[in-house]
Amino acid sequence: MKNKKSQYEIFREKVKIVLYGTNTILGRMFDLVLLGLILLSVLLIMLDTVQGISSKYHYQLWICEW
Repeated sequence: MKNKKSQYEIFREKVKIVLYGTNTILGRMFDLVLLGLILLSVLLIMLDTVQGISSKYHYQLWICEW
């Protein structure tokens, strides 16, 4: 007799496919968005180390980083 999967188990399987599967459209989109956010974070940290930019926009850069 088969066990019926709960909604939670079905949701977990779908999330696992998106996070770890690169052969699906959603998996690829997730990877690209994550890569873009990482690059944006690195850029913001680099900009915050420039004295002229940091003195003017430190608070805005800090907010964007968070």
